[in-house]
Amino acid sequence: GYVTEKLGDALLADTVPLYWGAPDVALDFEPGCFLHLRDFDDLDRFVDEVLAVDADDARYEALLAAPAYRGNRLPAHADPETILA
Repeated sequence: GYVTEKLGDALLADTVPLYWGAPDVALDFEPGCFLHLRDFDDLDRFVDEVLAVDADDARYEALLAAPAYRGNRLPAHADPETILA
């Protein structure tokens, strides 16, 4: 249940993150903005998807354009006001 800063950092860098981590990452991040290894049967299929996205500009752009956070809202625990409090 712990999501490190790495996914958020990659999104801030305007990339399509390749992620292998917390199975509940979709509670905070929109699944349509990154590729999660857990969504594939095995590493070969994941690699095939990475290569397919790399070869298809429209798919790549769709991943880049997807909102990063669930419901396009910053989670409460990541809100600067909450952190400062």
